[in-house]
Amino acid sequence: MTTRYIYIMLICFAGTSAFAQPFSDSEKKAEAQTLFARERFADAATLLANAKSLIRDDREARLMLAISYYQLNQLDKALEHLKAMTEASKSPYQECWLYMGKVYHARHQFEEATKYFKLYLKTIKSDHPHRQMVREEIRRCANGIELQFKTSAALVENLGPQTNSIGDEFAPVPSPTNYNKIYFSAARKGSTGGLRNARGAQDERYGQYFSDIYASRSESGVWLEPEPMHYLLNSPKHEVLLDFNREGKALLYFQGWNFENGAILVDTFRQLDARTLSADPFLGPAEVRTKYVSPFFYNDTLIIFAARLPGGFGGLDLYRISLRKGVWTAPQNLGQPINTPYDETTPFLAMDGRTLYFSSNDSYKSVGGLDVFRSVYNQGPDTWTQPMNVGIPINSASDDTHFRISRDGFTAFLCSSRKDGFGMRDIYIAYFQEFLTEMDPPQFAYEPAPTEPEPTPQKPSSKTTGNKTQGYTFEAITLANAESALSSKDKSTLDRVADLMLQYPQLRLIVSAYAPETKPTPKGLYQAVRQAEKATDFLLKKGVSPGSIFMRGMSRPRSAGGFQVEFAFRNTRDLPIQGQVPVIGNNYKSVAPGLVTNKDLVYKVQVASSKGEYGNTAFIAQPYPMAEKTPSFEFYRYTLGAFESFSEAEAFRQSILGKGFSGAYMVVYLNGERVDKDIAKQNTGVFPDLENYLNPRGN
Repeated sequence: MTTRYIYIMLICFAGTSAFAQPFSDSEKKAEAQTLFARERFADAATLLANAKSLIRDDREARLMLAISYYQLNQLDKALEHLKAMTEASKSPYQECWLYMGKVYHARHQFEEATKYFKLYLKTIKSDHPHRQMVREEIRRCANGIELQFKTSAALVENLGPQTNSIGDEFAPVPSPTNYNKIYFSAARKGSTGGLRNARGAQDERYGQYFSDIYASRSESGVWLEPEPMHYLLNSPKHEVLLDFNREGKALLYFQGWNFENGAILVDTFRQLDARTLSADPFLGPAEVRTKYVSPFFYNDTLIIFAARLPGGFGGLDLYRISLRKGVWTAPQNLGQPINTPYDETTPFLAMDGRTLYFSSNDSYKSVGGLDVFRSVYNQGPDTWTQPMNVGIPINSASDDTHFRISRDGFTAFLCSSRKDGFGMRDIYIAYFQEFLTEMDPPQFAYEPAPTEPEPTPQKPSSKTTGNKTQGYTFEAITLANAESALSSKDKSTLDRVADLMLQYPQLRLIVSAYAPETKPTPKGLYQAVRQAEKATDFLLKKGVSPGSIFMRGMSRPRSAGGFQVEFAFRNTRDLPIQGQVPVIGNNYKSVAPGLVTNKDLVYKVQVASSKGEYGNTAFIAQPYPMAEKTPSFEFYRYTLGAFESFSEAEAFRQSILGKGFSGAYMVVYLNGERVDKDIAKQNTGVFPDLENYLNPRGN
């Protein structure tokens, strides 16, 4: 808004621009004003910088050059000209003070920025249109002073000049299948269609590049030159990446001649020779294509978006719509405290379905224009927690938007217009010191055990081999080595497991795999959980839900002649099989007896997640190392320790923080399966020690 006002002020001093190459100072100034008004700042700066006499004698031209340098992120040059203008005149342009404040604000010199913003306020009239805007900038500087010294949970880096350019890179989305790859949108040199005006017509003189979709990957920590998507996806129009579906098999994107009107399309990564000239349309509400901003597709039935709709709080608000019985609901405003009289936009809902990240320019909370905030949904009272500014360096004195956490839970991507970048907006990566637990998939509810046993009318199974239980028995699978295939006997056991899971879909299955060696090795633990995956793959082909299986790989007290895989169940309450199936911590006879990990309540400490074997040699030197996985989450999680009390587990966690595990955090397991804090809270009556985990300061 501020820069646009300055454009109007500056171009009012000139007539129409000559289309011939300008020679006189007046012609150069007129051409520069036209370039400036069309946001061709690099061309305007080049033209003005070479017009020495014009800059020396014409204050307007020099102010235009200073602002162009500011827009080009050349803050030193901008400040040099602004200072020279204020020192050369007793009554310089008022905007000199404004842009000096902006320069210092961009540098995070908040006290100095405040001084110049206040000086600007003193020089303008009480009804000046900038007065309210500058007051808000002063508030943001105060927020910056408060936030700049707080400890950050993340390290933020620019992806570098190979990925970013002097153009506009924005809307990053991590690849759902490759954690070394991202997709993003960019209006940059080389974009399909070349330079175009606001109506979409080619305009080599004053046009801008329209946005295309690109992909970039990292090799050895270096992000490489991005590659544009194929010519049947990118077009002369704007293409803006929105999201992938949960399986990563479909890409959703916006396409239009401007950002206000267009279509949402779906690309399914078909081979070029199998494609048609037009992509498939998104079969959602028509308003998603015309009125909604930055839609986030959490899954096939939930969309969160920004919009200006009647009854909102002001500016852009965040809304949600859900698909119920084949019909999309009316937009539901997320309400306060999420929405404010300011703009809230670019939402991202973490995998837990409760933790929301979004950007807001609420000057009472932000440091720059748009800052990233975090809020958590409380299902009980149906409210959101007060949004918290995630702080510097994720946020800056500029606009920080499109924040997305990768599925590894340790990295995130965002775009920012901060002035240390290469262009208008750049893509940045954030490295978190600790795993962001909101990237754990939603947990299924753990049902507390009843106070009295309930009748079990179903007759016990007559099969009595292997781990004998009161009713159902499932013999452990033995695999001679990591490459061994399932035998017909193994498949028979798995058939019976699948039958039970399909008969009682609410059951949860814990698949435990033990390495042959008593001394754990990273390779042994990884191969153990891979054997659990081998059994799980068989069950999935039988129709067992991937969301109902939890796998873990461990070492064992005594060596054995191969890998062994065994089975246990959860959520048996109110089922006729209650008390008749193996449950960890209750009615469970393991092939590896005596392990604390086979208690009903266990605390462990997660230290890493990886797409493969965890190579930290310090890992195996600690007690009870374990690898775990779920079918719907591609990362393997690695945990240490096994304790029946929170105090012992916390003491252990503290003891390993300085041993290469600075991001270690506590995890709770009930009957062998990891659970989140909500489920832990439901079970404090059965396990009182969970109160210490939920309220650690009370210890």
